[in-house]
Amino acid sequence: MTRGVCPEARKPFELEATVTVAEIVAAQLPGASEAVLARTRVAISHKGQFQIIPQAWWGRVRPHPGTTVIIRVVEGDPLSIATAVSSYIGTAYYLATGISLGAFGLNAIFVATAVATVGLIGAALNSLMPQPQSPKNQTAKSRYKITGWQNEATPDEPVPLPLGRIRVAPVYAAQPYTEVIGDDQYIRALFLFGYGRLDISDIRIGDTPIDEFDGVDIQIREGAEGDEPVTITPDQVLEESVQVELLNPQPELDSAGNEVEGGTDEEQPHVYTTASHSTQASLVLHWPNGLYYQKSDEKGSIGWSSVKLRVRQREAGTETWSDVATIQYRKRQRESFFQQYSWTLPSRGTWEIEVTNLTAGDSGTKRQNKVLLAGVQSIRPEYPINFDKPVALASVRIKASFQLNGTLNNLNALVQRYVPVWDGETWADGLSRNAASQYVYALQGSHHPFPVANDGIDWDQMADFWEFCDSKGLTYDADHRSQSSLRELLAMIAGAGRGSPRHDGEKWGVVIDRPQDHVADHISPRNSWDFEGSRDYIDPPDAIRVKFLDETNDFEDAEIIIKWPGATTVNLIEEWETPGKTHPDDVAREVYRRMQEIILRRDRFTVMQEGPVRAATRGDKVLLSHDVLSSVQVAGRVRAVDGARIYLDEAVTMVSGQVYAVRYLTYDESDTIGDSRLVGVTTVPGTTRVLMVIGDDLPAVDAVVLFGVSGTETIPCRVLEVEAAEDFAVRLTMTNDAEEIDALTDAYVPEEWDPIIGAPITVDLTPSAPIFRGIETLTSDGDPFDLFPGYGDTSRTLRVAVASDASDLLSISKLEVDHRLFGDVSWTTETILGTSGSVDIEGYDLEDAVEIRAVAYSRSVTAGVLISTQN
Repeated sequence: MTRGVCPEARKPFELEATVTVAEIVAAQLPGASEAVLARTRVAISHKGQFQIIPQAWWGRVRPHPGTTVIIRVVEGDPLSIATAVSSYIGTAYYLATGISLGAFGLNAIFVATAVATVGLIGAALNSLMPQPQSPKNQTAKSRYKITGWQNEATPDEPVPLPLGRIRVAPVYAAQPYTEVIGDDQYIRALFLFGYGRLDISDIRIGDTPIDEFDGVDIQIREGAEGDEPVTITPDQVLEESVQVELLNPQPELDSAGNEVEGGTDEEQPHVYTTASHSTQASLVLHWPNGLYYQKSDEKGSIGWSSVKLRVRQREAGTETWSDVATIQYRKRQRESFFQQYSWTLPSRGTWEIEVTNLTAGDSGTKRQNKVLLAGVQSIRPEYPINFDKPVALASVRIKASFQLNGTLNNLNALVQRYVPVWDGETWADGLSRNAASQYVYALQGSHHPFPVANDGIDWDQMADFWEFCDSKGLTYDADHRSQSSLRELLAMIAGAGRGSPRHDGEKWGVVIDRPQDHVADHISPRNSWDFEGSRDYIDPPDAIRVKFLDETNDFEDAEIIIKWPGATTVNLIEEWETPGKTHPDDVAREVYRRMQEIILRRDRFTVMQEGPVRAATRGDKVLLSHDVLSSVQVAGRVRAVDGARIYLDEAVTMVSGQVYAVRYLTYDESDTIGDSRLVGVTTVPGTTRVLMVIGDDLPAVDAVVLFGVSGTETIPCRVLEVEAAEDFAVRLTMTNDAEEIDALTDAYVPEEWDPIIGAPITVDLTPSAPIFRGIETLTSDGDPFDLFPGYGDTSRTLRVAVASDASDLLSISKLEVDHRLFGDVSWTTETILGTSGSVDIEGYDLEDAVEIRAVAYSRSVTAGVLISTQN
């Protein structure tokens, strides 16, 4: 494995098993000078055995098939190594670091998104996973609004991309249109949920399950390869809503607008133009008041009435009309109804359609024949979807009469994406909310114009990421509907899994922000220069507010406030975003974790290193030692080892009462790129270059050791960023490792979630006394006049009508009517829900005297003034 070629990569290679180690080194480090080769370490690993190969043996050792050979250039004099390797790194180095990849390449490799805070921007930049924001043009069209779910037409907008599991209101794949069957209006509509494949369930219209509606037919296409076309909406129907009254022939008028005496009635034609390339046309007619003749008999009977319409057509741009049909509709019906007339056009194109009401006028009011042209439809035979990638669809026909308000614009459903799922051994498509699964899909899904091939993904990292997200319950659920770069999408998904995207110049992976036992490198003045350090001193807000879609409340809009650690009162609030989080506990936990990052990762360090010999990459844990941070910290090279004594090329100072230690890197089979060792040394007050190591674990000659007080000899850091600089150098940016962040996050218990915002108040008002609207006495057969008494049945029913006082400003929730026999002690109560109504009181006889009283209650269940009467 060669080191120092790419800031992100550890490069594997394969060669024939017949070559020597010397030939392998020459192939991987072409043109390397003797100075570089002297700093080159080679190890071989095979079947559990690990062995360092001295340079003197390189020409005699031929690794067997299946043997792993590890090549690493260790730190030395930066100038000599830079000079040596510059001749053979060349273009490959720049391509790997992203310098010559252009804007797209930089976006793909380096993630640097804005932080959604006001006062914590600088502090939050010390996060390994910079907090992503939704794209600026991201709209919430799929979200629940105060008016409910709304379907919308979104021409020229991207195809939606739902990820994870979420409730959405799909967009129209084609505009809905009307169909008339019998006298009833039906709606046909084609909805687009997004790129397939999606599991679609729990379909609703508004908040009502679609199964509760009558006359529903629905076809679901998940968006899998090979899906059959939908047949409910198989062609293109463009409906123009007209809603204009077709008038009877009207009297002839002069220029002043007066009727011409003895003139003839003039027809009132209406002309409409079809859409281009139409092959058929259709008219939707509506009689809003029915169609009938009102007879003059005492029963109010109705008779038959009719309407005659003429339809003509002509090709757009011509002048001669041709008759299509003269249609007569005859009904005896008071209820509203629809009719539809369709026909095939003479040729494909754009046609003008003329509709004229020829029904003779009726100056009386007995004939009801008002008719509206509700819509004009242009029909093309082509399938509505012209897209080369599979998409998830719902094609619906539903009865609108007496069920809908004339259109279907609030259909919604729960969708979940099929994504690659890791089962511990292999990847297979399945339903999962795991953030790692969404990340892989984002790289390879059909939405991607250039899907990443399998060999462009680091599958070991992806499996590790999946298992980490699974163990922590990290999910990503969102519906993407606006344009965003791949970088933005990957950053949001990886952030939901506590990571950030990584590209090493060859493969996509992810950097996970979690505790690490392995130390990738020691950073000291021996292998770096231009050290800089800064600390953010923050004045945090009292709380953070996050708006999200609440999966515990059917994905409706919700808002949660998370207090800053230690805050007791809330005065100052900042707003953050948690893309992909829909459970209130998950939102609270990830915000709390972000808070801990800001608190514990306040330091920011930068150093310059020679790129070809750098061991650490973004996300790695490193140990930093520098005399700027502590005068006790010293980095030195071991010049000799004599028993337990090591001789350094730098002087160190010890004081009595302190415990000291040294750190150094060693190599073994468990970590072929180096492992950090910490060993204690005997405290000898004074300044010396000789240290007595406690124990048998001693650094080798030429190893760089970091000296200091035990426990503070180095500062654990995490590499945030690796930037390419001039002369093959790189700038390493680090922050505090702060491994306790994960323990604090795991121990955090979110407050019990309550979606209710605000608190009830006490209104110091009393409802006014209600008003008796009437009291009737009914016999057992419901006769209020008691016309035939004396049949032995003296039982009576009291019908009491009550209403709240209209002048009362309080909202009334219910009315109570109490009743009892005159002189009794106890009352019987009847309840009227709302502000008015009536109750039937039974159980009294003809001669009984009954006391009745009523009272109104406000919404806060405050009783008002009683009003009473005696019947």
